[in-house]
Amino acid sequence: MSEVKEVQSAIAGYIGKVLRESFGKGPISVHTTWAPPYFCVHIRDFLVPMEQILIQKNEGGKVEELREMLMSVLYADIKSELEAVTGREILDIYTNWNLDQRSGVIFGTVDAPAESGVVEKWQEELNRVVKRAGENKEGLSAFVNTKPLNHRVVLIERTNVLTPVERQLLEEGHAEEIEAAKTKLVKSIIEETDLLARMPREVIDPFIIWDVDKDINYLIFVCSSKEPETK
Repeated sequence: MSEVKEVQSAIAGYIGKVLRESFGKGPISVHTTWAPPYFCVHIRDFLVPMEQILIQKNEGGKVEELREMLMSVLYADIKSELEAVTGREILDIYTNWNLDQRSGVIFGTVDAPAESGVVEKWQEELNRVVKRAGENKEGLSAFVNTKPLNHRVVLIERTNVLTPVERQLLEEGHAEEIEAAKTKLVKSIIEETDLLARMPREVIDPFIIWDVDKDINYLIFVCSSKEPETK
């Protein structure tokens, strides 16, 4: 456990430093979850003055676009540093931002076997609810796997999330349009299924990540550190 904590602390320190050097201002809080074959870095209170101005002018899309451009340049260095710290190959790295809350995640996959564990009833329920909602909303039968990465981060991984029409559009170069449309669908699924209330703890920050080339959708729910009230 101490080794995991050391890894998480090293990653958090590095990410905070990289963001500060690259954006001119770092986040107030960086919390890392290292749970191979996944990792998740939750970033809080991160918004530079110029981004704040753009958001006030309803230009949040430009902020996300600029961040995506800059992060794409940083991915190689982040991958290299994380591999040096963990001794594991980093397969994929993604980012997603919640500008309204000045937060974000750097999420990725690791070349490591998944640990087997007991599947709790709430996980099975979420799998059923999300799968059924996807069938109704998107007209597809995705494979759904709910996994707590720790007591504060819940991951829902959906695979086989593209319809034949969407796959054709992807081949024609419409990845961004597909992601935007499907993100709206997933947000409606989260709302209509009351997904947040089904979590074991209060959700403070939800994120939606797509890898349409690999036909995968990740839903990441960062939860409160407070213990849930007993009923």
